[in-house]
Amino acid sequence: KIAVLDISNTNSIELIKTITYAEGQKDYQSNVRAFYDKDSNAVYLGSWGGSKFGTYVKIDVDTYEVTKIADGRGFYYAGAAAVGDYIVFGSEAVGDDAVLYAYNKVNGKTTSKTIAGSGSIRASVVADNGTCYFVSNNGNLYSAVIDAEGNISETLIADVGYASSCTPLVYGGH
Repeated sequence: KIAVLDISNTNSIELIKTITYAEGQKDYQSNVRAFYDKDSNAVYLGSWGGSKFGTYVKIDVDTYEVTKIADGRGFYYAGAAAVGDYIVFGSEAVGDDAVLYAYNKVNGKTTSKTIAGSGSIRASVVADNGTCYFVSNNGNLYSAVIDAEGNISETLIADVGYASSCTPLVYGGH
């Protein structure tokens, strides 16, 4: 569930609405950082119920309508980033392979790419100048580009060699 609060009056915070976004999912956790995208005026977040179970959703800020944009794999700490027309986020690994997803805000279609040997993507994706960066649980740092058709191409930048759930930071082009 997600709660919508009115915090305009600091003396009294008012609960406006509680939204169930993982309907029917028992024992699922909501441990994904919610991401607000101003262009689509929506909040994006996921749920986790084990490495093979979970959903990622879009919640319209005006109507509170919930749209499922990905499911089937767990989304554990898998925060999103906006890159052009896309919302990009990662998943838990099944075996040793995670999936990177790209949801198109314009046409509502989600594309994906399996990142072989990556381990889980348990960090937020960050974006800089049209390129995404993310760290996998196997300690790999990747960059990824999404073309106009939603095709994802990733490049392994570095293998740190240690498990990581840290979100990368891009500063000054580095």
